[in-house]
Amino acid sequence: MSVYSDPMAGLGQAPTGLVVLAVTGIAVGALLLLLLGWHVVRRILDVPRVPRGRGMYAVLVGLCVLSIGGGAAALAVAAALGDWQNQAGPSAMAEVHCRRIAPTRVEVSYVTLGPDGKRGPEEKQTIEALPCEIAVERLHFPQALARLGLAERHRLAGIGGFRRPTTTPLWRALPQPLGLPIAYADAQQVAIPTEDGVPYRVVADDRGVRVEKLDR
Repeated sequence: MSVYSDPMAGLGQAPTGLVVLAVTGIAVGALLLLLLGWHVVRRILDVPRVPRGRGMYAVLVGLCVLSIGGGAAALAVAAALGDWQNQAGPSAMAEVHCRRIAPTRVEVSYVTLGPDGKRGPEEKQTIEALPCEIAVERLHFPQALARLGLAERHRLAGIGGFRRPTTTPLWRALPQPLGLPIAYADAQQVAIPTEDGVPYRVVADDRGVRVEKLDR
């Protein structure tokens, strides 16, 4: 079961420029497709018409494919953003509590935190080896896409060597939805202390990821 968001939550997090690009591309492509279809119907019905060269039809087909393909790609990127948190200054990602229950066994409980501070459900698992580590992935977009409002994002990707599930299927997940190199991601491992038995908050900012001890 996914632990991030519903499948279309990314559209609500997508920047306006990206959504406009997706809708415009698909709409223009659909209009061109209708135009091409109308020309085909007229040809089949032998309706009188002004002859058009093959070059014009080739251009129309190319524009149609590019418009629909670009719009669909933009829509796929927007939908995939639901698995990532927008990073606008220091942002709390999760609260993690690691308790050692045996010399080499740790019980981990954690709660994810949304951009608005909303707490997700508490989850638990047991790690059979030390240290108690979490993996945070950071998503980076090229400058051309950053102009559309696609800023750096992050997510809690793994706990103790176990990768967390996402709402987006792998084939259309960032950083390479539909196999397109839209962005690139890097990961950072952060160790959570186990000796004091106290929960820690995981915070991400433009300098990296850190943990903050919480009061019991």
